[in-house]
Amino acid sequence: MSWKLSGIVMQSVDDEIKKDRAVAIVVILTVVILTFVRSAYSPIYRYVFCPDSVCYRIVTRGLLAGRIPYRDLFDHKGPISYFIYAIGLLISGGRTWGMCFISCIVNAITFFFVYRTARLRYSRMVSLLGIAFVLFMCSLTNRSPLNTLSAPDDFLLLPLMVSAYLIYKEVGYSKEDFDHFSKKTMFVNGLLCGSVLWIKLNVCLFYLTFIGCYFLWLLIRRKFRPFIENVALFLGGIAVMSLAVLAFFAVTGTLDDLWDCYILFNLSYASLRDEVWLFDKDLLAFSTKFSVLFQLLICLVAFLLGLFTKRFKRQHIVTSILLLVNYLVLTYFAVYDYFFIVFFPLFLAGICE
Repeated sequence: MSWKLSGIVMQSVDDEIKKDRAVAIVVILTVVILTFVRSAYSPIYRYVFCPDSVCYRIVTRGLLAGRIPYRDLFDHKGPISYFIYAIGLLISGGRTWGMCFISCIVNAITFFFVYRTARLRYSRMVSLLGIAFVLFMCSLTNRSPLNTLSAPDDFLLLPLMVSAYLIYKEVGYSKEDFDHFSKKTMFVNGLLCGSVLWIKLNVCLFYLTFIGCYFLWLLIRRKFRPFIENVALFLGGIAVMSLAVLAFFAVTGTLDDLWDCYILFNLSYASLRDEVWLFDKDLLAFSTKFSVLFQLLICLVAFLLGLFTKRFKRQHIVTSILLLVNYLVLTYFAVYDYFFIVFFPLFLAGICE
């Protein structure tokens, strides 16, 4: 009798896994199709008509031809962006469709983790519908959290969502006994933070907010040994990623150009601002403001309703507040498309709730 019961349980688990995989495949295929249609590098378009996309292609082709970004060709995106695009061009023999192909791969991995993150807390159907709704709201305009699905700024969602998945999974929504993050999680988050640093440095605020508050929490609780280990591993991950990038520019003798163009220029470039209040900013179209405001209102309603449910734990309150801090700080400055990418976890959580 026991072996029959065990077999039924195993079959049930297998069925659940298969259903999860099926839904994950649906999400991935949807995003790949959207990328294929929206990417400026898609083969369905005869020309690359977006000025920024043309710039990325020129710099990447120059990189493969022996030119060095920031010295021979100017752009202010992070160097990892061009390395990612270069893989696509190598695959396609230098043709533009390779950049679309690599964008599809990046987005497929990204939204696999988007789905897995949602599934840590919600059912399959709720996770699927939540992702679908956020994608729809983010597609109302080009100036959105998902601008083209093929720009360097869109690549940021991959490390951010992998980090969100690791953080949410380890903190746990089914228990209250979280003590500290594992060594593996902290090192991987360091690597991910390092990749964000060399794609768009100001979006590292995501890590400064979450990981910084976590370190402070460890100190307050006098968990000195986990604090030292976690800090060392996190910074070690950043160092490993940074050393790989810096080694390239050191070998080519262009560290000064990297510093002047990517670091100094971006610090002054990102400091510009028009209006403090997000919805007064001239850079944003009405459709963008509507999309962002509508999703924020849904998040607020979900948060308030969740306060009165038994499954709404203090982790939800803390993560919601930290995401709001990211939102307020980043939107204080001049708002561009890529700033909204860090709010995708917030929108996803609010809408699924």
